[in-house]
Amino acid sequence: MYAFNGDVMSEKCIEIKNITTEAGEDKEAPGKVTDVKVSLKKGQVVLQWKAPEDQDLAGFYIYLNGVKQAELEATESSYQITDMKPGETRDYRIVSFDKDGNVSASEQVVVTLPEVQTIVAVESLAGKTVAQGTKFEDLGLPKTVTVELDGNLKTKVEVKWNKETYKKDVAGVYEIVGELIVEGALENPGNLTAKIEVEVEAQGGGTTPGGGTTPGGGTTPDGTVPNKPDNTKPNQSGGSTQEGNQGKPSSTQANNKPTKPNGKNSPKTGDYTTVGVWTILLVGSGIVLCLISLNKRKRQH
Repeated sequence: MYAFNGDVMSEKCIEIKNITTEAGEDKEAPGKVTDVKVSLKKGQVVLQWKAPEDQDLAGFYIYLNGVKQAELEATESSYQITDMKPGETRDYRIVSFDKDGNVSASEQVVVTLPEVQTIVAVESLAGKTVAQGTKFEDLGLPKTVTVELDGNLKTKVEVKWNKETYKKDVAGVYEIVGELIVEGALENPGNLTAKIEVEVEAQGGGTTPGGGTTPGGGTTPDGTVPNKPDNTKPNQSGGSTQEGNQGKPSSTQANNKPTKPNGKNSPKTGDYTTVGVWTILLVGSGIVLCLISLNKRKRQH
C-alpha cells in the first residue's frame, strides 16, 4: 500500500495479503510494467516498457523523486525526458493503474546522463543474401545502427559503409564494415565499427570466384567466349542442316542403303578400270611374243 499527499507518492508502507470486498467491487491492483529500457535519442533520454496484460488497464503514472510528472494512456509505452543535463542522475518510477483507480507496485529506474557519452558496444546485424550482380547501392544496408553507451544507455548513430570489399559479380560471403558517425557529446575511443555479412549467390551464366563461368555459359576463365559447334553444315542427304534434321532420319538411313567410305586411302572406281586395262595389255603382249617365238623355231626346222 502507498500513501499519497497530492501528487507525492510514498514508499510502500503497508502490505495487505488478505482483503474482503463487497460483491462486484474491484480492488485488485493491475500488474506492474516490465522490461524497462533507457535509451538516448537526439540527446534526450527515453524510458520504454512493456505493459501488463490486465483487461481493465487504464494507464500509467510517471514519478520523479516521488513527484508525479505525467499521466499516460494505456496505449502508450514510452516517456521522453527533455530536460536532463549531462552528468545528472535521476530516480524515476513507473506505476500502472486500472479503471477503478487501483495502482500497481512501482517499477524503479535510475537514469544517468553522462557528460560524455562513450560508445562501448555496437549491435549485431543480421546477414543478407542477394543475387549475383546486385549493386552495392541496392543491398539495402541500414543507415543507422544501435550502440550502447556508458550508463546503460542506448542510442542510434549513422553509419558509413565501406564498399571496397564487395564484388557483385563474384559469388561468396563478404563482411562489410561500417564507420560510425560520431557527433556532439558522443565518443568512440575504441574505434568500434558496425559489421554485416552479405552472401552473393551464384547465378547461371555468371562469374565464379575463380573468374570463370558457372554451368550456364558466358565467358571462359580467360575472359573469352567459348567456340560453339557449327550446326549449319549440310548432311549427307543434302539441303537440310544438322540443326533442321535433329531427331529425323536422313534419306540414306530411310532407304537402308549403305554409305560408301570417304577416307583418302579408299580405292575409287577409276582406279579399278586403269588396273584392268593394263592387265589385259600385258597378257596380250605376252601371247604375241610367244607366237613370234614359235614361228621362228618352225622356220629353222
